[in-house]
Amino acid sequence: GPLAPASGGFGPLVPIGGAPGAASATAGGGNATVSGTTNSSLPQTATTPVQAPPGPATGQPPAATAEVSAELSAAERAMQEAADGSQKAKPQAGALAPLQQFGYNFFRGDARGFAPLTDVPVGNDYILGTGDRINLSIWGSIETSLELEVNQNGDLVVPKVGTIHVAGVSYGQLPSLLKGQIGQYLKDFHLSVTMNRLRLVKVYVVGQVKAPGDYNVPGLSTVLNALTAAGGPTKNGSLRSITVKRDGKVVETVDLYDFFLKGDKSKDIRLLPGDAIYVPSIGPVAGIAGNVRRPAIYELKHEKNLKDLLALADGLVPTGYLQRVQISRVDAHDKRTVSDINLDPKSSGKVLDTVTASVGIKDLDVVKIFPID
Repeated sequence: GPLAPASGGFGPLVPIGGAPGAASATAGGGNATVSGTTNSSLPQTATTPVQAPPGPATGQPPAATAEVSAELSAAERAMQEAADGSQKAKPQAGALAPLQQFGYNFFRGDARGFAPLTDVPVGNDYILGTGDRINLSIWGSIETSLELEVNQNGDLVVPKVGTIHVAGVSYGQLPSLLKGQIGQYLKDFHLSVTMNRLRLVKVYVVGQVKAPGDYNVPGLSTVLNALTAAGGPTKNGSLRSITVKRDGKVVETVDLYDFFLKGDKSKDIRLLPGDAIYVPSIGPVAGIAGNVRRPAIYELKHEKNLKDLLALADGLVPTGYLQRVQISRVDAHDKRTVSDINLDPKSSGKVLDTVTASVGIKDLDVVKIFPID
């Protein structure tokens, strides 16, 4: 039969871990080989691979298509609609890969992606509380080794000495505190303190997470550890405005992009009993596809222009065609528009950063960087 013409844009957008067979059933950039019985009345030609048209293959069962669609998040569905609309309006040779929302695959289903550290030395800033166990060794005028646990009153009960209140005391201050208290009863001695077992602290993870609730986590746990225990944010949840509340006040606002993109964990604070972690709904998003180093759908926070969006995507690759960059946009809840812009610095006489900074980006924009021919 006649060959289907090659069409551009990119194929259906599927989330991470999409339905089995989705990659082979869609034609976002794959090749179809024409084969069959040769007609002797036609000239003989070699079999030629051509690009299949975008969209689901006609042989895909309806149930499989419905399953893939059901797994798309709201942002990914919007990006797919933008992709489909731009393909119809402005066909472009060369299909682009499907887009996924950035960051959500960091929280793996086995809940060990960011498991809390339990086998590392305790820092001097660790605050003792009920349930912590310590090893106390004393030598000199007497020799003894004791395993002590902080009780419900926040005290350690030391034989022949009595109770010593340690709740709220940092681990670095504990040796001097114990030496001063025990020194009232003993002379000429030395002591050593080590952590035996850390207590569990109860924290609350609420909002747009996969399994909201209260969790008992080890005493060294941080915001990332608690989010992992709750399955991580859903794709309707923000990765960039997560708050930690303590005693009714916001003590930290966490932007996970700082960690995912830069390795910065400075806002990933250690949790205390009763802390509440709140994941709000996702903010504005924009997708960038094609010839960038990290194509994805990104949540926007301070990003206002194409330069900022390219920074999230780690920049352009050398094979990107700058003379025609396509932007699909939803205008005023009314219609979707597709426009082509020229980013080539040679055409404008300006540096690339200046050109991209002049192009504004809005919620649900899809930017496509096509390859050079």
